[in-house]
Amino acid sequence: METYRFSVIVEQNDLGFQAHCPEFEGCSVQGDTYDEAIERIKETIMVRLEEKLQAGEDVPQINAPYPMSLTIKYSLN
Repeated sequence: METYRFSVIVEQNDLGFQAHCPEFEGCSVQGDTYDEAIERIKETIMVRLEEKLQAGEDVPQINAPYPMSLTIKYSLN
């Protein structure tokens, strides 16, 4: 099982909270609450990670120090 770390930026807006992961272009989600936005970004990152791994592509690394990051453990079986 591999461990990956990704940056996550969460911003409050008129609709609730938006979270995005700079390592994956276009990886952005909206949630009514902070917790919902975090859960949705985790799910979206997992999908993107799985797509990259199954395609044999490089997985992007954290490219800047952000105050928040997610660590995801994933096993490609």
